[in-house]
Amino acid sequence: MIIGFDFDGTLVESWTATPLPGVRERLAELPAGTRTFIATNQAGPVWRQMTGETKYPTCEDVAQRIIAGLAALDWRPDAIFIATCAEKEPDYIWRIAAQEATHRLYDLLEYVAYVEVSCIPTDRKPSPGMLLDARSFFDGALIDCYVGDMPTDHQAAVAAGCRYLDAAVWRAQGIQES
Repeated sequence: MIIGFDFDGTLVESWTATPLPGVRERLAELPAGTRTFIATNQAGPVWRQMTGETKYPTCEDVAQRIIAGLAALDWRPDAIFIATCAEKEPDYIWRIAAQEATHRLYDLLEYVAYVEVSCIPTDRKPSPGMLLDARSFFDGALIDCYVGDMPTDHQAAVAAGCRYLDAAVWRAQGIQES
C-alpha cells in the first residue's frame, strides 16, 4: 500500500509543526509495510526572495518546520516531494529564485528521507506532478490514496489517477477500503 499526504492542514496545523489531533494515532494505525510520502506546495521562500516581505518563510524556516513536524509526529515518510513554484507561470527571475529555494531545501532536508524539490510549474498542486514523481519513486506502483485538505489536493489526486481522501475524514475514520 502506498499513501501520500499533504503537509500543512493535513498532518500539522498550517504554518506550524504542531500535529493536528488524531494524526499520530492514524499514522500508527497504517498497515505494516505501508509506504508513505509527503507532497507539499511550499512557495513561501520564493515569494520572500522576490518581494522581500518577511511574512514569508525562508528555506530554513520551511525545512525546520517540516523536520520539527515529523519529529512531533514520531514518523518518517519514505519520501518528501516539495514544489517551490508560485501560483503563476514564472518568468526568468522567478525561476531563478525557485531554483535557489529548490537547492537550499534539498540541502536542508536530504537526511530526513528521500527528498525531491522541484521548481517546475507542473509539479505544483493542483497539477499531478509531485504525485507522478512519487509513483516513479515507488517503481511505478499505483498510489492507493492521497490525503489532503484543499481542493488543489483533490484535483492533483484525480489527475494522478489515485483515490483522494479528505484529511478531516482520514483523521476521524482512518483509511477505509473502498
